[in-house]
Amino acid sequence: MQVNKQSFYNFLEGNGKVFVIPVYQRDYAWDIKNCDRLWSDIVLLNKKDSNNKSHFLGTIVNIYDKQDERLIVDGQQRLTTISLLLIALENYLKDKIDKTEDESRLQQELMDFLVNRHSSDKSKRIRLKPNKQDRIDFDKLFEDDFEVGNDSNIVNNYNFFYEKIENCELKPRELFDNFKKLEIVNIELERMYDDPQLIFESLNSTGVDLTDGDLIRNYILMGLEPREQEDLYEKYWVKIENKVGDIAEFLRNFLMFKLQKNVTQKKRAVYHEFKKYSKQSFGNNANDVLESVLQYAKIYSFFINRSTHPDAQINNSLTRLNNLRFTPAYPFLFDIFDLYSKDVLSKNTVNTIINLVESYVFRRIMVYNSTQGMNKMFLTLSREVKRLAPDNWQDRYFDVMSFIIKNKTTSQKFPTDSELREAMLVKNVYKLSSKNRDFLLSSLEGYGSSYSVDLTDLTVEHIMPQTLTNVWKKSIGIGWEDMHSEYVHTIGNLTLTAKNSKLSNNNFKIKQKIDLHTSKLKLSYKLGDINEWNKEVILQRTNSLVDEMIQIWKYPVTDFEKVVIKSEVYTLSEDLDLRNTKPVIIQIGDEGFKIAHWREIIEIICRKFYDESPTKFREFMRNSDLSRYFGFTGIGQYDYNDLREFRKGFFVDVHGSTTEKFRFIIKVCEHFDFDYSEIGFEVR
Repeated sequence: MQVNKQSFYNFLEGNGKVFVIPVYQRDYAWDIKNCDRLWSDIVLLNKKDSNNKSHFLGTIVNIYDKQDERLIVDGQQRLTTISLLLIALENYLKDKIDKTEDESRLQQELMDFLVNRHSSDKSKRIRLKPNKQDRIDFDKLFEDDFEVGNDSNIVNNYNFFYEKIENCELKPRELFDNFKKLEIVNIELERMYDDPQLIFESLNSTGVDLTDGDLIRNYILMGLEPREQEDLYEKYWVKIENKVGDIAEFLRNFLMFKLQKNVTQKKRAVYHEFKKYSKQSFGNNANDVLESVLQYAKIYSFFINRSTHPDAQINNSLTRLNNLRFTPAYPFLFDIFDLYSKDVLSKNTVNTIINLVESYVFRRIMVYNSTQGMNKMFLTLSREVKRLAPDNWQDRYFDVMSFIIKNKTTSQKFPTDSELREAMLVKNVYKLSSKNRDFLLSSLEGYGSSYSVDLTDLTVEHIMPQTLTNVWKKSIGIGWEDMHSEYVHTIGNLTLTAKNSKLSNNNFKIKQKIDLHTSKLKLSYKLGDINEWNKEVILQRTNSLVDEMIQIWKYPVTDFEKVVIKSEVYTLSEDLDLRNTKPVIIQIGDEGFKIAHWREIIEIICRKFYDESPTKFREFMRNSDLSRYFGFTGIGQYDYNDLREFRKGFFVDVHGSTTEKFRFIIKVCEHFDFDYSEIGFEVR
């Protein structure tokens, strides 16, 4: 085995070289996002203010086979993509009418990288041999009458590079010179002595892997002089780590706040988003980006209780919210504390906002056993507040927020007082997660008190025990079995005690004598005056405790009223209801499209994702749970009112209500890992 660091240029050059992708390799899978990232890296190499003298692309593992033929064991995606870029550059020069002499020479140089022009063996003329599935499309790119289209990732990515070259400020020679700066580690195996499979598995193993936090630290510091690396590491990075603990999770929430879009927890997602953010916002100035990150790391440390907020009231509210471990609120809270630091929001407003978030989250846990659907809501909540009150949101932030939250429906609904009461009458509180159950009981115990309750030495006690003795059955009477199964785990039958082992399954009178008569705990001391423990008493106690819950976790009250205007902008969400409206514009990220009917949005969405990766989208059409909506060439014989041809020969069924169309779009976005909150509509 020989391992060499070399330029991609040197790896490709050489008369007679042929690169073969073995049949066992997967199909070419890079899509537009991958190509766009590579293109940006190549263009950046030309910038005068850039410190990048080269760009490392990764590793290529190959086996020297015979007659200068190399089998590509690992790295086929990079090799194929670079070849597509070179083909696009060569074809661009071929199509150019007013070529300079240098451009004509460059066209010939490019051809030498792509084909063996003097080879007598036609099968070896094109130097890269993709596997069978991709070779047909790849070979077409060398034909004079080749027609561009969106038929596969091969063709799609070629079109992407051709368009980028057409509109690029750099000259073709400058692009080619930048290509020469691309570097790889070339691992050349000897068939007789090296086991390609073992080496491949070793290179792609997940046993020791860099985290996104490691990659981001290296990305920020690696290009600096050693002394500057040490200074910034001590001045910023060590402090950031101490403040936040899990760097990747902190930066994920930080980026969602800054970018106002979802950032997934998938491997490398945070790293790639941070790279783009750092370039666009700070020009990769290491000191500036670290200074900003440290500022928000200090705020984040308050959220997760690694630091104590200087205001005791706010600190207490954040501590309570942290007990729920509800992380989706963090991007929203970043904005709140950012406004607080700028004196836009008062201390009292910040505190009431945190309390409202707690009430919203905890009521949903109690009533619906779920906080699903709230991630997107909190991601866009601050933006929605400012949109609804553009002239005075600073003064009415809490009122507008309250209005928005209390008017949410379906998966984002804020449970009312009556809904909370109805749920708690039969709620199995004992089987809640320990953190939620303890939070409920400690909050009820501490309600109206100036002290917080430490549950460390206390246990949860079932007043009517989990296992009934004959004395208990006789005490309850007829229907004891149904009564026990329905109410044994409800809040009305639970209390706290330090004497759980002594109480055991004893009857109610004995439990009163042992503990309930003398208990100093608020949840227990009123139980000493009750004569008999039955269904009516349990329900009465439940209602009494729910009265307190309604005061602890308040339902929002606001006098804010939404101003109705003729044209409004909405962000796509699961509960969006735009029936009886007329669409004007759909906004997808930075792209806007004029539309006249809701049917058009499905066509636009399908075209977008198909164009990014035709191969992946066709697989989605065949095998997803939405496959029934799609058809291929020939479906046009059916009713065209319900069909849209989003690409030649590919159709999608667009019938159904507006709500059904939105659900379809959300499912498509989720499959392709696209944040559907970035889709907006202007309607009338």
